[in-house]
Amino acid sequence: MRAVIILSILLFSSVISGGIRLEEKMFLPWGTETNSIGLRHGPGGPFGPTFIFIDNEVIQIIDTQNKLFKSFHDNQIINSLPLPNSHIDKADYRGNGTLLL
Repeated sequence: MRAVIILSILLFSSVISGGIRLEEKMFLPWGTETNSIGLRHGPGGPFGPTFIFIDNEVIQIIDTQNKLFKSFHDNQIINSLPLPNSHIDKADYRGNGTLLL
């Protein structure tokens, strides 16, 4: 019976994850510093970044809480640009490298 339960749990967890293998690319703490990402607690829960994109080891993040667009490579920030506003809830990354906000 125990083997059936364990096998069922393994099968169920495999179905839930869809066979996706998770891999940590970078760790950033919450905060307002350059190498951190903003987190705001408010009604409806916590609010953090609205967009994270990884392309060729470059990680791009829309840090709406700190109102910055940040790019990272090898765990170091390579670019930080101010956002036009903090209410960006959708982004589209085009194949030619254009990011539409």
